[in-house]
Amino acid sequence: MTDTSNPEREERDDRVAEYALGTLPEADRAAFEAELARDPELQRAVAAWSVRLQPLADSVPVVTPPPDLRARVLSRIAPQGSDAAGKSFSVARWLAWTFGLSAVAGAVAAALTIFLTPQPPALGGYAMLHDPGGSDSVVVFQVDRERRDIVVLASAPEPAAGHDYELWVMPPGKNPISLGLVKAGLRQERPLPPAAAPFVKQGANLGISLEPAGGAPGGLPTGPVLFTGMYHLAGS
Repeated sequence: MTDTSNPEREERDDRVAEYALGTLPEADRAAFEAELARDPELQRAVAAWSVRLQPLADSVPVVTPPPDLRARVLSRIAPQGSDAAGKSFSVARWLAWTFGLSAVAGAVAAALTIFLTPQPPALGGYAMLHDPGGSDSVVVFQVDRERRDIVVLASAPEPAAGHDYELWVMPPGKNPISLGLVKAGLRQERPLPPAAAPFVKQGANLGISLEPAGGAPGGLPTGPVLFTGMYHLAGS
């Protein structure tokens, strides 16, 4: 998350994030854009935050909020008379709490963990893997463009005893290739397997199957596929 030890940096990142999401109030937006026009560092920050937040924005369906939502959000974040009442509004805290009320809670919690870090790696691509059955569970998958590392976070129940989740890329006409085990609720970062790297590209299908503890025997999935999603290159 943002660096709370530097209030000025945190406030700037909040403004940049709100601008990138389109939630900055109109008056503040005009002032921000005037500053943006003359500040190259701020321009770079907006570009970086846009890359971080666009996958999150794209993954959330458009829903008209109830009229009293804003008041309820603000009262929950900074109750009257509390120490929090004097603190600046944080887009990260707002997103985490607001979407925590909705069916996209898992997606937002996972995406915040991956995208809203102080200095995340350059994003090469991403995928949101959902349960075809319609549950709130979701798995967020990211590839670091520079190091070709992968980051995975599953907002999902723990698998049954004696089982593990395993992530696969599924090339057309070829056997699925394992991208490793996935632990529920744990942010995992590891190298992208060389055998899978050529197939993790725009439009690739990803899936997570339920396998015996330690992974699929024989290197091919044996259990039901619980989550599926499509890989997107950043900016596409």
